[in-house]
This record gives sequence, C-alpha cells and structure tokens, in this order.
Amino acid sequence: MGKKNKKLLPEKPSAIKIRGKRISPKAFEAEEEGSTDHLPPVFSFAETCPNHFKLCDWQYEELKHLNDVLRRYSRMTWAEIRKEKGFGPVDSSTFSVQLPKYISPDVAILEFRVNIRARIFGYRARQVFNIIWFDRNHEVYPMS
Repeated sequence: MGKKNKKLLPEKPSAIKIRGKRISPKAFEAEEEGSTDHLPPVFSFAETCPNHFKLCDWQYEELKHLNDVLRRYSRMTWAEIRKEKGFGPVDSSTFSVQLPKYISPDVAILEFRVNIRARIFGYRARQVFNIIWFDRNHEVYPMS
C-alpha cells in the first residue's frame, strides 16, 4: 500500500520575540489602504509654520486648554470628530496669511476649535492631523 498524500498547509507563523517579549506577526504587517475614520487622530507637529501663529506665543492658560482639547480629541475616532461642532474644512483662499510654501495647495485645510477664539489649522493625511498654525486670536481665518 502506498502512502497517502498529505496536503501541506502553510506553516502558521509563530510569535516573534524581541527582548524576551512575544510579538504577534500581525504587528509587522502593513496597514491596509482604506478609511481611517475608525481610528483616533495622531497629532503631528512636523509641519508647523516657523514664521506665523506659533505655539510659543500662547499663554499658560491657553496651553492648558489646548492640551485638554487635544487629549479629548485623541480619545475620539475621526468619524466622531467629523461630527463635532468647531471642526471642519476652511477655505484657505480667505486666510490672512498664505500657506507655507512646503504645504501643497491641494490639501484640504481643516480647523479645530480650541476655545471661543483659539484654533489650530492643519490637514489630515490618513490618521495623522498635521498642524500648521496655532491661532490664538482667530487671526488666520477671521470671522465675518
């Protein structure tokens, strides 16, 4: 009698160990393309403008409030944030200053309300909100 042919199944990858801790192979897989609305935002300071509306211009109480707002938004998903009053796209052609040259004119500029006067402006790239300006006196996008 002959041996039965066994189907060889691909071997299930085992956990990888780094410094003695087991890490799932899924942690190293690339994220699938698609919506990131189900994820919380990541706030990036890499694109902040060095010339106008800088964070260093803010006072202690303003910074404290900004911190509270960023922490609150960090606990929400993008889908939840999009429904928030005080968040949304703005027309950059009406800004009091031009976008920095390193920011593509093709990106949609968004505004986060920090308080009655203060705003942060930036753009979203997937899960990341790239902050451009910290506007403490509602000067970037003046109210009509």
